[in-house]
Amino acid sequence: MLEKFKRLLKVKTESKSTLQLVDCDTIAKEISSKIKAKIPMSLIRLGDGEGALLSWKKGMQNSHYQVHLQRHLGSHINEVNIQQLQTLVVRAIDNSDILGVRDDIINIGFQQDLYDHDPDTFLNEFKKVFPLRNVEKDLNYHSAFRLAGLHHFVDIHTFSKNTTFTSAWIHFELSAARHLVSFIEGQKSIGLISSKPQLASAIERMFNIPVDFYHPPNDSPFVEGGPIHFPDQFNKILTSLKVQERGQVFLVGAGLCGKVYCDRIKSLGGIGLDIGAVCDAWINEASRPVYKHHYDTPGNTVPEILLLRNQTDKKL
Repeated sequence: MLEKFKRLLKVKTESKSTLQLVDCDTIAKEISSKIKAKIPMSLIRLGDGEGALLSWKKGMQNSHYQVHLQRHLGSHINEVNIQQLQTLVVRAIDNSDILGVRDDIINIGFQQDLYDHDPDTFLNEFKKVFPLRNVEKDLNYHSAFRLAGLHHFVDIHTFSKNTTFTSAWIHFELSAARHLVSFIEGQKSIGLISSKPQLASAIERMFNIPVDFYHPPNDSPFVEGGPIHFPDQFNKILTSLKVQERGQVFLVGAGLCGKVYCDRIKSLGGIGLDIGAVCDAWINEASRPVYKHHYDTPGNTVPEILLLRNQTDKKL
């Protein structure tokens, strides 16, 4: 089974082109201009979870990938579900205006024959090629395979010439620079897709605006159990989404499914922003180890700069 998996996920020796990532302030200006002009758009981001989904192939038999995707989507997930969501996420990528990608997996040449080696050899060579963050220096073979899968997709996929590329951590950067709250201020209402009803309440109190709240189950890979998100709740949310007026801003934190929600919001005339775990950080829930890398704080502590209450003069 592992050999078949390796054959299905070969990568090229060299990247087809060099991707240039646009900085946070430039991205903020682009989003602000779209908000002011009420031009529909979407921003989505790709990480190792998306790498697992995007590198999935029909007939792939890999228990780790299966378990990983089950943690995101539910224990019921099957090959048909995975292929369905993969198709929708690729469509969302193709329709996106801004795409966040990990800077440590782009513009890298990864030798084609590495997948033919044993896990230890693969992992050692992977670590030599990919400039990993400090918090990922000890990543395991399966985690490396997911990142290699993301690299493979980005390396071979034909993106729209209109796509702007930026860092996969753009959501944290926009938050820390107070750009995200500036997108909310002055709006008649905003949309929020998140497993955090307390965040919807906090935004309503702080900005004195109504929040159109859609409540998917918590599908964080760091949270075990809970209600099933995909496909049942996913389909209900997708069909019930409404954009109140052209250019309405939606903040989306819904894992793999969130990419598709952002695409749907754009198609309805809104502005879908994939802010992911910023939804957690804003209400002081530490759900990502990214804090250790980008901020001088332990991974289980939200940096003060990312707390919603510290990003505006308004009070909760």
